[in-house]
Amino acid sequence: MTTQLQLFTAAWCAPCRQIKPRLTALARRHSIPLDVVDVDQRPDLATQLGVMSVPTLLGWIGDRPVDMRPPTLPRLRELERQIEEAAA
Repeated sequence: MTTQLQLFTAAWCAPCRQIKPRLTALARRHSIPLDVVDVDQRPDLATQLGVMSVPTLLGWIGDRPVDMRPPTLPRLRELERQIEEAAA
């Protein structure tokens, strides 16, 4: 099962600063690769993947795509439930 996540952020984004540590902890807990992408440093990648606002979370849990625009705390709880179900 492939699970990977990409969090698109920006240094100036207050919601990004709130969600990043929580998502990082979730990824560590479940040994999931998390790629944090600053859209100001990688606008090409953000454009290629259709990221129009930050924070945005994209990725895969097994064969299911993850698309959270924006990732909120309730959505992160739902994401963790999906990760746990996929691992079972």
